[in-house]
Amino acid sequence: MTVLASPSTLLNVEKVSFSYGKARVLEDLDVTIAPGEIVAVIGSNGAGKTTLVNTIAGLQHPSAGAIVFNGKRIDRMQAEQVAVAGVRLVPERRHIFTSLTVRENLEVGAFRPTGGRKGAAEEIERVFALFPALAAKAGAMGGALSGGQQQMLAIGRALVGRPSLLMLDEPTIGLAPQPVQELFDRIVELSRTGLAVLLVEQNVRGSLSIADRGYLLEHGRIVTAGTAAELVANPRVTQSYLGW
Repeated sequence: MTVLASPSTLLNVEKVSFSYGKARVLEDLDVTIAPGEIVAVIGSNGAGKTTLVNTIAGLQHPSAGAIVFNGKRIDRMQAEQVAVAGVRLVPERRHIFTSLTVRENLEVGAFRPTGGRKGAAEEIERVFALFPALAAKAGAMGGALSGGQQQMLAIGRALVGRPSLLMLDEPTIGLAPQPVQELFDRIVELSRTGLAVLLVEQNVRGSLSIADRGYLLEHGRIVTAGTAAELVANPRVTQSYLGW
């Protein structure tokens, strides 16, 4: 299959399907994202949102279709190769190293084939500038952090690898309103640097408030897509996900 992405498109997911045995979980999905865009993928539990980002990240391979990132097919790459290519996934429930310090967690994420220790140190300082609360707890164990701080650490660990695409799977789950708003503010700040963000969220109202565009996923299929404003005004979204 030959896939031609637009020159302005960083990620092009074309007709991607995925099955667990005979169970089809994703069906003919088309998803694009450009540099600096925030794209939200919304839908209920079991819709296939996590399967989508796991497939893009190389944790599993699609049964059909193609994924092109930065002009190069990545759908048959291993997860480590996809990460090196510039795609980083922050999974649901964070998965930080609770027995390592904040700085040590970031050092793990800073591993790259090039750049060396100096480059890693510079990236860690960039993360501390973005998340001052982490800088203040650089020597604290990951397990001693609050839920919001642990989410910041998980995102920071992904950022030190200098990705072009950051994928966040349910980053606000279990967080109080104030950390949620702070997290959304940082996501917007990151997008302004040119980083593309693919945001998987059940917090539909919050994710669409910061997204440029979005996709509504139901039963493994995209049932509607458009700008964030279009989705907010869509009766299917408002009635089922916004409670209006």
